[in-house]
Amino acid sequence: MGILLQACGHQKDIETGRKVHNLVWASTQLKNDYILNTRIITMYSMCGYPSDSRSVFDQLETKNLYQWNALISGHIKNELWHDAMSIFCELILVTEVKPDNFTFPCLIKACGGLRDAGLGGVVQGMVVKSGLISDVFVTNALIGMYGKCGLLEEAVQVFEEMLERNVVSWNSMICGFSENGLFWESFDLLRVMLGAEEGLVPDVATLVTLLPVCVALGDVENGKMIHGLAVKLGLDRELMVNNALVDMYSKFGFLFEAEILFEKNDNKSVVSWNSMIGCYSSEGDVGRTFDLLRKMQIGDEDLHVNEVTILNALPVCLGESELLSVKELHGYTLRHGFQYNDLVANSFVSAYAKCGTLISAEHVFHAMENKTVSSWNALIGGCAQNGNPSKAIDKMEDKSLVSWNAMIAGYSHNGLPGEALHLFRKMVADENHAYGNPPNYIDLKQ
Repeated sequence: MGILLQACGHQKDIETGRKVHNLVWASTQLKNDYILNTRIITMYSMCGYPSDSRSVFDQLETKNLYQWNALISGHIKNELWHDAMSIFCELILVTEVKPDNFTFPCLIKACGGLRDAGLGGVVQGMVVKSGLISDVFVTNALIGMYGKCGLLEEAVQVFEEMLERNVVSWNSMICGFSENGLFWESFDLLRVMLGAEEGLVPDVATLVTLLPVCVALGDVENGKMIHGLAVKLGLDRELMVNNALVDMYSKFGFLFEAEILFEKNDNKSVVSWNSMIGCYSSEGDVGRTFDLLRKMQIGDEDLHVNEVTILNALPVCLGESELLSVKELHGYTLRHGFQYNDLVANSFVSAYAKCGTLISAEHVFHAMENKTVSSWNALIGGCAQNGNPSKAIDKMEDKSLVSWNAMIAGYSHNGLPGEALHLFRKMVADENHAYGNPPNYIDLKQ
């Protein structure tokens, strides 16, 4: 049963997971097995159902640290940072259970997720009091937290004071530098790591962290160096490394290298396909973009086009000749409910406008529930491309202050200050508009 629960969690198979859960709890012999109950809690969290994890936890007659840790960790995995901290407060306030070197790293990660270094410092104080400050798992988490909060001096201090470092320690520090824009320092630290006395070698996480750094620096030579290191370490066929390499080469316009890596990948994920589709799209190759998209759809039945696929493919559609391709993608989007994603909807507004079909762009726009500045940008840009930038004004239905501001900003961002000023005057003069507050000038100034 335990193995089945683990498998359901990894596969995110919630339906089978619920059946296994019911079987366990139907057995008087198994219902109180703390290992199985811990795995049930973990399974629901891994499937994206932390509320079910909480429900299971609350029904347990007795709770040990493993179950508390599973519940806290599950909320962390689902990025419910505040909830995780609340559960920890329950743990220390209503029980005599002592947090351990698994609990504290979870809490520290929550502080990083919240970008709350002050709270992280409080947790660090608790760690010191508990005698776990030398634990490598705890210190690694502290480095990561301070890095996410932009406090690199504190991260470096923790790193340098460590009695024992593992590859995760180095990765956390490299990641901290890269997340804060210190890209060259990331590579300097890699070189120090390779020459360090610990004899540690980079792993998948090291390489996947550094490859986007090469793109940010526009440094394909270091990218090739990382590729060579991956081959030397036997990591080039690892899925995450392969995907990162394809993405890097595609962003540098090295289509041939990206294709070779993609074809060598025997275990392609949605990310793999999306990266290669994005590569063809960025090169303006409509044929290969949509050929690969169709191949993806008829390939592995476990792979499905997602929002990122749509967003990667649409930019290649730049004219009337691509209208059928846009409609093909739009049909798929409607069948799978992706139209509710704001980024996807905005992209279709732009794509239809670029193909000269403004009426279709307007239909997509009007179907959107939440029209943001980006939504108005897309519509106004489309109207401008089709020779009638003022037409978007006629499409304004909601006359709230937020909508006025969004539309004014849209004209301003599209390089149409005259229309923006005209719209501002129209807003002020509109007899149907009642101000609860003075007009917002911020977007107009932009």
